[in-house]
Amino acid sequence: MAYDFDKIVNRRGTDSTKWDADPNLFIENIDYKIDKENILPLWIADMDFEVLPEITEALIKRASHGVFGYTEMSDKCYDAIINWEDTRHDFKIKREWLEFTSGAVTAAHVAVQAFTQPGDKVIIQPPVYYPFYRTVSNNGANLLLNNLILNEKTGKYEIDFEDFERKAKDPRTTLFILCSPHNPVCRVWTRGELERLSKICADNNVKVVADELHCDLVMPGFKHTPIASLNDESLNNTVTIIAPSKTFNIAGIQATVNIIANDDMRQKFNNALMRSSLTRLNLFAMTAMEAAFAHGAKWVDELINYIYKNYEFLVKYASEKLPKVKVMPLEGTYLAWLDFRAYNLSNYDLQKKMLTEAKLWLDEGYVFGDVASGFERVVLACPRSYIKEAIDRMAKAFN
Repeated sequence: MAYDFDKIVNRRGTDSTKWDADPNLFIENIDYKIDKENILPLWIADMDFEVLPEITEALIKRASHGVFGYTEMSDKCYDAIINWEDTRHDFKIKREWLEFTSGAVTAAHVAVQAFTQPGDKVIIQPPVYYPFYRTVSNNGANLLLNNLILNEKTGKYEIDFEDFERKAKDPRTTLFILCSPHNPVCRVWTRGELERLSKICADNNVKVVADELHCDLVMPGFKHTPIASLNDESLNNTVTIIAPSKTFNIAGIQATVNIIANDDMRQKFNNALMRSSLTRLNLFAMTAMEAAFAHGAKWVDELINYIYKNYEFLVKYASEKLPKVKVMPLEGTYLAWLDFRAYNLSNYDLQKKMLTEAKLWLDEGYVFGDVASGFERVVLACPRSYIKEAIDRMAKAFN
């Protein structure tokens, strides 16, 4: 069957963070008024598509039973997760390696608690998913920034391996949080890049936490490689975080899988979970996750094709309407990374112009790190008509 990703689903009034949150209250440090009712939100990484029908059907069937007591993870759910990783990513995992959390940010917090002591150092790679900053600082560790380098000719970001190795060799560095595929710069790291990162970490006793939330959302011509799948050394030094939340847009149901092959690392991770009593998923999370991984392959394939066509439309339409704006290459994720630096606006002025004149709510580049000032992140997982409307609004405001 063909899925209708062009369909407009009215999400206002559904307690949607994306559509119902008031930007006047949500966005920090603004001294102007935003027209909440007429703003187009393309900020938070949340799709505007109806989910895989089998997920809805499974949830309705489970709810109709009418009894919602304590629940155990089913064999079918375990099998669906294991088979998904094998068939989609050539990653052969075992049931006993799996730990579960309500979200990826929760998992990252638990990992920092499990594998660092107060004052230890954790490497992240800005511009990067902004909760990583507080994931480290909230748990008493110190940030080490291995800034990615933008190749201005290709528009692609590259890893500064010399700086990375220098920081990994610091005896207080105990953890590296990898974003793969990378949010927001849309890179799908090559096997060679991942091998080099993994070797540096292993040689310097630095554990790896791999946020691979966008691993299923890889564009044509690219392939995601789980860093833990590289070799035994990497497998035994990595916590891999995956979830159906981004792939199938069920973040509100809260189900995340943490793959940890090393017994000692898994025990430390589990101990940190136990200290906060974070050891059980809710039954609807289990139900949705099983349905997604068991039945979602064709839906994801069609989704990726639609998102890539959205990207191609964005590139073409933006070149006509906003020739000063550069659209960075899309390798993975359902995000677009736009370069507005040609306008020479401060972070404050760019954000204000976008919110009050274009009436667009986007994620500002600077929130991902100082190195991303002048950039904007746009969610592409929406009907194409939203992308056209967004570019039209930008053109009106910036031209």
